[in-house]
Amino acid sequence: MKTFVVGMVVCLVVLGGCGGGGTTIEANDLAISDSAIDQADLVQHTDSAVVPDLHAEETANKDAATDPDLEADIVSEVADTTAETDACIPDCADKECGDDGCGADCGACGQQGLCVEGQCTCIPDCADKECGDDGCGAGCGACGQQGLCEEGQCTCIPDCADKECGDDGCDGSCGACGQQSLCAEGQCTCIPDCADKEC
Repeated sequence: MKTFVVGMVVCLVVLGGCGGGGTTIEANDLAISDSAIDQADLVQHTDSAVVPDLHAEETANKDAATDPDLEADIVSEVADTTAETDACIPDCADKECGDDGCGADCGACGQQGLCVEGQCTCIPDCADKECGDDGCGAGCGACGQQGLCEEGQCTCIPDCADKECGDDGCDGSCGACGQQSLCAEGQCTCIPDCADKEC
């Protein structure tokens, strides 16, 4: 830079001297201090130092923007954040069964259970039953006084205690009296027969 400035000064002096009627350039006008030349050199060096740094920074930013790994990391972070925000929170408060609001169940009812508004409701089952449990803690029916419930059916238990005859309570008989006897309250009572008899 300093050489260039000195060269320019020499050219101006030569041109000024060659022009007979031209303007005379005084030596003082052409005097350039060393400090001014040094400052010009500093500006040039400063400009040349700044430009590469800016170019390098721009290149680094472009590289970062087109880096596949960096893009993948950014996409992954965004996906994680979205997943946390959209995460479903199950709600089974005061529920025995039914949907938890997130596509799952709060619980399952038993074989005879029906889910109604989050609560298990038992459905009685008395099909082909005369008696016995309905599956919900109640009964399908009661047998008679002499009845015994076996596999949902009433079975009668004959009762002939202290009986010689008569009904056993199950449409059967406790026994039969003789020809001249009459069954009264489970007992055979003889009926006298004196027809045509004196003794």
